[in-house]
Amino acid sequence: MNTSLFQSYETIEGTCYVEFQMGEAKREFWDGASKYIDGEIFTLISFIFDSSNSHFSKFGRNRLTLIEMKRLKSELKKVNSAKLEQSIDLADTKLWTQMEAKTGKPPYSAIKELLEELIIWLDTALVKQQEIVILGI
Repeated sequence: MNTSLFQSYETIEGTCYVEFQMGEAKREFWDGASKYIDGEIFTLISFIFDSSNSHFSKFGRNRLTLIEMKRLKSELKKVNSAKLEQSIDLADTKLWTQMEAKTGKPPYSAIKELLEELIIWLDTALVKQQEIVILGI
């Protein structure tokens, strides 16, 4: 069973996801090589993307250059547990329960792990000198 919040195409259920494509987008949505984050979970961390790129839209197509990717990586690395707790609304207990059931971890730990996976994925794209495309909900 996949316990990651940064999912492959084979593990997603439903249709409300933010899609991460490495290189120029070959298709608009649902590329088998893409990685996916559930739309509700992405909303919890969207403040990081907003702070790294003033033109970022979680509802559209975002092409990030190598410079923008480095900026995003820097913002992801700055996020610690205290900042997560400050920025994320605890009101949605249903989402917290679903995250804990999927990952087997407390929600803040699962989100921190998601951010670490995003950094590794960005590093791979940077090494390959590829831009990325993030397709919003």
